[in-house]
Amino acid sequence: MTKPLSRYWKCQLAGWFIAASVNFLLQMLQPDVRVLEQLFANLAFITFGVASSHGLRLSYRKLQLIELPILRMIVPVLLLSLLATAAVILCILTLLSLTFTAPATLFNARVILANLVGIYPIMLMWSSLYLASQYLRRWRKSELDKLELANALKDAQLNTLIGQINPHFMFNALNNIRALMLESVPQARDSLTLLANVLRYGLTAPNQSLVPLQSELDTVQDFVALAGIQYEQRLQWQTRIDVIPAHFHIPPMMIQMLIENAIKHGIAQRKDGGRLKLRIYHQQQQLCIQVTNDGSLKPGASAAESTQLGLKNIAQRLQLLFQHQASFHLYEQSGTVIADLRIPTATEELT
Repeated sequence: MTKPLSRYWKCQLAGWFIAASVNFLLQMLQPDVRVLEQLFANLAFITFGVASSHGLRLSYRKLQLIELPILRMIVPVLLLSLLATAAVILCILTLLSLTFTAPATLFNARVILANLVGIYPIMLMWSSLYLASQYLRRWRKSELDKLELANALKDAQLNTLIGQINPHFMFNALNNIRALMLESVPQARDSLTLLANVLRYGLTAPNQSLVPLQSELDTVQDFVALAGIQYEQRLQWQTRIDVIPAHFHIPPMMIQMLIENAIKHGIAQRKDGGRLKLRIYHQQQQLCIQVTNDGSLKPGASAAESTQLGLKNIAQRLQLLFQHQASFHLYEQSGTVIADLRIPTATEELT
């Protein structure tokens, strides 16, 4: 099977054919023109033009001209283009002298200068177009490399941020399950299953920037059930989901992190515990997630330090994934602390 011509060779042949055709038409306007000689000369012009410009291409590559600053390209381009022009003129005139016209008629200053004035600008134009195309290709590759590097860095940052979530949760859960074994082995076995589900999700979720909302809710349910072993009646869990979870995707472990913070900095700090509510609804092209717990945002260094890492983590992940299209706010209202997270619903089609 014949290999098709590359774009480079198609442009080469088309460009020199157009140049030769224009030259041939101009020659036809001259009086006493010899058509056969002009046709032969322009066919030679195409042949030697393609050969010389390809030689220029090889020279530019060998000299790595595209690596130089633009100002340092000028002199080599002028000299090499002039050399290529001289080679074309010499080849064409030699061929014509062997077939149609006496050498003395062709090899004189007037004919050589006329050909130089006509062909040299074409060769300079070819050099400029070729180097410009190579510079553009190099720039596009550089931008693509930068984009790939940025995406790789983004993924690495997301994985690092996700890795910061609940490092102590597993140890607390194992201690609670160990104590539960003395009271009810079946319940301890079920709790181990819940812990396995949460850990499995934590291992697989970081491989994706977004996960199905339903998967996140299932893990949150298991997470709260494990927390209930420790807090028992002190933890009153309520949910209100006003969307179809299968239709949406969210950043992995983000709701779980909000729930954990609410338990750690809210419910756990109250002697009688309190209510922990999760509400999810859709409003103005955004998926709204609210986690509410009884308690207050106490002023002081200890309170600020206790939530700073979690809030910073959420803010950084939202910025990496959605730039300014998502928002997160934590505030106190009427004896409750509300964590309000809003994500653009365009994420529902992402995986």
